Amino acid sequence: MLNYSYNQSMKLKTTLLVILISTIAINTAYAKIANKYYERKLMDTDVDAMNGEGDTPVSEFINHNRTDPKYGERYDFKRFVDYEENLTSVVMKDGKIIFEQYNKEDIDSHFHINPMSMTKTLVGSAVGLALCNGDIKSLDDTVGLYSKSLSNSVYNNVTIRNLLRMASGVNKNRDNEKEYNRMIRNRRDSGLNDQVEIIQSIQDRHSEQGKVSIYHTLDVTAASILISELTGKSVSKK
Repeated sequence: MLNYSYNQSMKLKTTLLVILISTIAINTAYAKIANKYYERKLMDTDVDAMNGEGDTPVSEFINHNRTDPKYGERYDFKRFVDYEENLTSVVMKDGKIIFEQYNKEDIDSHFHINPMSMTKTLVGSAVGLALCNGDIKSLDDTVGLYSKSLSNSVYNNVTIRNLLRMASGVNKNRDNEKEYNRMIRNRRDSGLNDQVEIIQSIQDRHSEQGKVSIYHTLDVTAASILISELTGKSVSKK
């Protein structure tokens, strides 16, 4: 009788252990699937692009409540221009500035505003212009073919395409670029640091190029060096 009870107890424990292990495995698998779902659908992030497994998506924003202005009618945009978060407003027509307004006392036409991540778009546009002009033959060429400075850096064999995708493999995450960003900002403020020297000081690559796309600054800095040496002009002059 005791032996029977012992066997039943062991069977029960074994069954419970199997159920526990199965539950853990199912939950782990579900968590991975759910994580990708939330990243892709709820956070509007294309996971394949982040992992370097597909094309980089382009977002399109459509104004479904658009109101087309009618010819001859006057519209007052003052509330947009005067919005407290708006630092400046500039309107150009036929290549000439016809209106400008500055909403802070210490900001005028000579003030250099830090464009932050808008720089990425501007640099990408400059690279696109160089491609259209024939200065760059192919986005699959390596940056070292066009820039002497980058040929003497960890970026030498990185393709221009992967540079634009921020998929050089130089960045492990946003943390390891902080010190470089600080030096680049100091260059802007005091001119003490040279961005070529900063890029050439990077010794390691954390992943194979094209494998992972990570949003960061260093690839954009390298791209700006590429444009500067290729065209003889800085990105701001293009």
